Amino acid sequence: MPHVITIPCVVKGKKNHTIFDQERDFSYLVDEYMGMEARNLFEEIIEGYKDQLKEVLGDDYESIADGYHNALVDTANSLKEELDKPKLSRKNLETIWRNLHSNL
Repeated sequence: MPHVITIPCVVKGKKNHTIFDQERDFSYLVDEYMGMEARNLFEEIIEGYKDQLKEVLGDDYESIADGYHNALVDTANSLKEELDKPKLSRKNLETIWRNLHSNL
């Protein structure tokens, strides 16, 4: 969702800026109004916060969830194949159970 901020300019009065990608667009405004050194400092601070978040949150949760989803889909497909056979094999069902249990 875009945000509009107003920056008072000494010479030109107030100027509105729309920020779509918060980090990049805001970084551009810092560079435009405060200079490249301020932009570099701002980006360095943001990267520090990102590193701290990675330490706290660990891995990417979306990819972890996708992995679990794929494992469950594979297990469901294996189970369906086994149930569609005319005769159930207890050994095959136990193998499917062990694979599911080890993946979770």
